[in-house]
Amino acid sequence: MSGKLKRLWNFALGFFLIIVVAAIALPLGTDPAAGRDLSNGHLPLRFEPREPISLLADDVISITGRVEGHAPVLVVLRIDDRHSKSYADRYNEERTLLPGPFQWSVPASGLPTPSGRKLDRSDVLRVFLFLGRDSGQSLTASIAVAQAQRLPGSARGFALGAADAPLPPGFERIAPGDPRIEAGKVFAVRRPQPDPLVANGLRGVERLRLPWAEPRARVTLWTEDPGEWELLPHPLERRILVNGVAVLNVRRTAKTWIAERYLAGANIEHGRDDDAWTAYGRRRGEPVTVDVDALDGAIVVELAGDGAAALFLSGVLIEPAGSNVALNIVETERARWYRSAWPVLESAAGTDAQIPLIRIAGSGVKVGPTLPLTAASAPDTGVRLRFAVESDQDVLMPTIAIEPPGRDGQFGTAKIWAARQRLQRRHASDTWLERGNDMLVGELRAPYLRYDRTRSS
Repeated sequence: MSGKLKRLWNFALGFFLIIVVAAIALPLGTDPAAGRDLSNGHLPLRFEPREPISLLADDVISITGRVEGHAPVLVVLRIDDRHSKSYADRYNEERTLLPGPFQWSVPASGLPTPSGRKLDRSDVLRVFLFLGRDSGQSLTASIAVAQAQRLPGSARGFALGAADAPLPPGFERIAPGDPRIEAGKVFAVRRPQPDPLVANGLRGVERLRLPWAEPRARVTLWTEDPGEWELLPHPLERRILVNGVAVLNVRRTAKTWIAERYLAGANIEHGRDDDAWTAYGRRRGEPVTVDVDALDGAIVVELAGDGAAALFLSGVLIEPAGSNVALNIVETERARWYRSAWPVLESAAGTDAQIPLIRIAGSGVKVGPTLPLTAASAPDTGVRLRFAVESDQDVLMPTIAIEPPGRDGQFGTAKIWAARQRLQRRHASDTWLERGNDMLVGELRAPYLRYDRTRSS
């Protein structure tokens, strides 16, 4: 072989080897969908690639769009992997979307199927978005895969729970068996509600060591196990130390637990500006925050109490001392999740037009004519009279006088029960909240009349 041909051969062989090496260096299962649109246009939308796509643990499926018209619509998201054969083996989620623009994010990891199997995010085969029922309205949307929002600067978030549980944006997973759990008999806890950060956690954690390079840190812990329909965890003693600083030290009796935990929020009312986040979400998780000095380049969280239920954590956030930037981002994302998952149907608000209404001025002076309230009942029985009261100002200590009717010199007795306004889910299958006043209470304590609420009795 001549020198020229030999040089050409060596060049061609070298080029071939470069191509082979480069091809081998590409990681198998490289995500072909990251950062790209899957489908867009008018519903229904379908994404069915020739080969399954692989999603990363911190990817999110982002759905944005707009509902045209004046009524809410029910939308269904369906995701299949290669093993999905029926409804029970795929991910299904329904959302009620209000008129106007909307944004809906679904974490790629930990998506449950009705059968209890977790969807394989590395083997996604189909994504469908369609209307749950024909409402005669137009809805346009775009489905895309994007990377979850990162926490700023040196901040780090740790979500405790099962390895395949949904991962909150910006957090990394700590699952049973993680070496950062230094003590405790740990097992994962999954709850059906509320948001992904609070619904998953670890029980039995006694000591957790997390790296932190800066001299001081602000540490936020989410400490609440929200329980389920049949069970509300009831530890009476809980103690949590962060680098030796006590951030939680609770000792209750059964009576104080009922008052402070089981009945917490029973007296709270929801105004016209409340939504799922302000009414419920911001009160979930029982976060505690403390600034501490780092110890040997670490943040050490120690838990103790009466049993495994007292040793529960769902999340830890570490950021520079004195800063709330990362915490604000996390809470803003949680608020967005609640408002998206549980919209408030304003059309359900208001008082029944058949109930007599009394309007009063802020001074307590009645406005308008006396309303006739008539009813009949048999001896030794009672009757219910319904009416509503509105005020143009807050009346903190209203005076209530009752003159029950009498007969033959004998007068009956009367009791007033007032309705508290709440955002509530009317039926178990509802994917929205309605404003209702079905909760009646007999103790009338200030503040009783609010200018932005109608009080029914």
